[in-house]
Amino acid sequence: MISEYLKSVLQCPACRAQANGGTPKLEPDDEGMRCPSCGRLFPALAERGYLDLRPPAGTFESLTEYAEDAFLYRTDAIRPLFLSARIKMDMMLKMLGPSSNDRILDIGCGNGRFLYFTRPSCGQLVGIDAGAHFAPEPMATVDLARGDIRLLPFEDASFDKAYSLDVLEHLDEEGVDAMLAEARRVLRSGGKLFLYSHVMMSSRLAAFQRGVNKTVRWLDKRGLVDNAPERERKSDHQNVLRSYEQLDDVLVRAGFRIAGIRYYNVVFKAIFEDLMLPLVEHNFFGGAKKREDREKAPHHNGDIRDGDIHDGHDHVSTKPEVGRWVHAPLLVASQLMKLDVMLFGRVRTGPFFLLLEAV
Repeated sequence: MISEYLKSVLQCPACRAQANGGTPKLEPDDEGMRCPSCGRLFPALAERGYLDLRPPAGTFESLTEYAEDAFLYRTDAIRPLFLSARIKMDMMLKMLGPSSNDRILDIGCGNGRFLYFTRPSCGQLVGIDAGAHFAPEPMATVDLARGDIRLLPFEDASFDKAYSLDVLEHLDEEGVDAMLAEARRVLRSGGKLFLYSHVMMSSRLAAFQRGVNKTVRWLDKRGLVDNAPERERKSDHQNVLRSYEQLDDVLVRAGFRIAGIRYYNVVFKAIFEDLMLPLVEHNFFGGAKKREDREKAPHHNGDIRDGDIHDGHDHVSTKPEVGRWVHAPLLVASQLMKLDVMLFGRVRTGPFFLLLEAV
């Protein structure tokens, strides 16, 4: 959907990118939103379900090469959040504490599934992503925009809170600085930002995860699991955050202070999601068929610029079709995976849940 609130906080990303002087507000147009200064049209697409608010091509030299949401897009109903997705969602809700009075931005929202399940907890809710593989449910219920998170098309102090899950690892060093600076700009003073990402360091507990990864690679070579989707999902990770000291410097430059942090040492997650789930999916739900479907499916880059707007809906999910009977065991596994945070959340390691305050 495209709400009146979203329209009220938009500013022209083309004028900002080209430094044309000022940051003019966009005005409604029959086909979307138009800049009164440069005249550029930002169209409303997919039956007016989202706005294309990308800056002009060439604004940034580096673009994300891979859109994870292409793997998550489905033509059937959006699924409940389980396993790591459930952990991230629950930690975000616990640490960020969204309320019905909050204006909240999801930075790098993917297909919009987190937005869809967050919407009952907050007031105004907006998601932005480089790709356009938005699922039907969030398109119908929350504000969505296609844009670059390094140059957000929103006015200063438009939001009270924001969150960003699994995004920083896709950016180069300049991109991380730009994304955090933009997040600070669109947050009010004292606003909160929740991040889930990682630095390139680990605790001794990470040896267990490395052992599981080695086992999965061994199983993959013998055709007992299909680890190709996971490898492709991480194919564009740049992982520029090397240490927490570097992260601290980045946050200070952007104008944030750390309000809370928990670490994600994974033991139960490695067992259930990284080992058992691929074995079950591949051997009981048609792994060969999944590979065949994935090879046949067209793949598009989240930053295609060919003069035409691509809505991304010809992608297919690599997840197998299963019945609702699997929800119960997945929920049990999700609850057990929470022990990773409860038992080991104070032990510093690479992955983190981070709550920031805008200063």
